[in-house]
Amino acid sequence: SIILVTSFYHMPRSRVEIQALLPRITMYFYPIWPKQFDQSMDWIYTKSAYQLLLEYHKFLYVWISKMMKGWSIG
Repeated sequence: SIILVTSFYHMPRSRVEIQALLPRITMYFYPIWPKQFDQSMDWIYTKSAYQLLLEYHKFLYVWISKMMKGWSIG
C-alpha cells in the first residue's frame, strides 16, 4: 500500500497514473491545499483558475490514453 500526497488538483491524474501502473496496490489519499489557493472563491479570478483548467486537461489526456491502451482504471 502507498500514501499518495500531492496537491488536490494533481490528485485525480496521479491516482490514474499510479493505479494504471500498480493495479493491485491499495492507495490512501492525502490531498494538500496549496497556499496560493485561498480558501475563499477569490482564487477563481487568478492564475490559479488557469492552473486548474490546465490540470484538468492533463487528467483527461492521461485517462483517455490509458483507456485506449486497454488499462482498467477503477
